[in-house]
Amino acid sequence: MSSGFQNFAAVASGIVSIASLLFIIALLPLVWSLRQAAMKLVDVLEHLRTDTRPLLSRTEAIADDVKEITAVVRREVETVGDTVEMANDRLVDAIDRAERRVRDFDALLGVAQDEVEGVFVKTASAIRGVRRGVNVFRVLFGGRSRRRDGRVPIRGRRRPIDEDFDEAPPPPAEARPRTRPRRDGSPSA
Repeated sequence: MSSGFQNFAAVASGIVSIASLLFIIALLPLVWSLRQAAMKLVDVLEHLRTDTRPLLSRTEAIADDVKEITAVVRREVETVGDTVEMANDRLVDAIDRAERRVRDFDALLGVAQDEVEGVFVKTASAIRGVRRGVNVFRVLFGGRSRRRDGRVPIRGRRRPIDEDFDEAPPPPAEARPRTRPRRDGSPSA
């Protein structure tokens, strides 16, 4: 039996060898066409690489230019921002100094106003005292005192001395500014 099995194994081995050979022969045109397609693909890729090389180099140049422009714009924006911040700081300082000066000036005006008011009150008091004294001397020494409106008070009727001077003087009939002629002789307005 061993010879029958050996014959079968030999025939089967031969059939497998022939089938493998036929398969390889059938694959050769397929491999050949794949090789041709691969060669065409290599040619197309080489042609594409050659055609796109200037486009890629221009794209790289544009990208470099965009980077440079972006860097310049960034520096300029930072410079403008620094300038605005510096100007804002100076403006705030100037406003603070102006506020201090206005407060100082206001305080000075307040002190000056108090002083001027004091001088006016003292002067008015002194003038009133002088007037009262003059009226007292006139009454004591027989003179007739006149009131502000020009009328002479009636003798015999007693009135307080202050009553004559508590009234404000009447306003002038027509108040006009004084004008002087100009040097060339024409009247001034």
